[in-house]
Amino acid sequence: MKVTGVTTAKGTIQAPVVVDAAGAWTRQVAEVSGLCVPLVPTRQQLIVTHPVEGAHADLPMIRIMDAAVYMRPCEGGFLWGVYEEPPRFFDMQSLGATFDVMDMPLDIEILRSAAAAVREQLPILETAKVREFRGGIPTMTADGHHILGPAPGAEGFYFASGCNVAGLSISPAVGEALAAWIVDGKPPVDLTPISAMRFKGETWNEHELRRNAAWQYRHFYGAA
Repeated sequence: MKVTGVTTAKGTIQAPVVVDAAGAWTRQVAEVSGLCVPLVPTRQQLIVTHPVEGAHADLPMIRIMDAAVYMRPCEGGFLWGVYEEPPRFFDMQSLGATFDVMDMPLDIEILRSAAAAVREQLPILETAKVREFRGGIPTMTADGHHILGPAPGAEGFYFASGCNVAGLSISPAVGEALAAWIVDGKPPVDLTPISAMRFKGETWNEHELRRNAAWQYRHFYGAA
């Protein structure tokens, strides 16, 4: 199979290369082309507090490893969240064509429970007023690694997904490496551990994929 372009609701765009960087919808984009990719869209929730006395931008990011809670300064207050257990997974196909990430169902009780679990280390999480409560849908993989590079069996089709909650921080490097891969036919460094080719010829069980992805999500900071 070889890429010739993309058909959209507004017409067809001819192109010899297509990059599937559709985030939570990566699987749906791939499946339209008859491709499968093992990743799971996963809810990530966080809170941004109102300004807190003593909070400033020079404070470090804090991670409570065994509770999977993190906190960092943000606009005079704090931004914090938790890698919940078990995580909430989504089947994006079932959510419909009009679904937006802003429509994602949130559950603030999970954050409240996390704050209670770390009150000895971070009592401010229970007392600071909530300014913003929001979430996103990162994609998790069974081995905790990105999915990058050419798709097995589809010339010209590339993946840039499976960010495992680290997409924003690593996106510049991912973009640069993928661009070189497309132009030069090979990555600038050995990217075997995150190459989409590691799934060539393999099949996977959805239950096992979700079980392993759940472990990777909860243990984002390691198996503390």
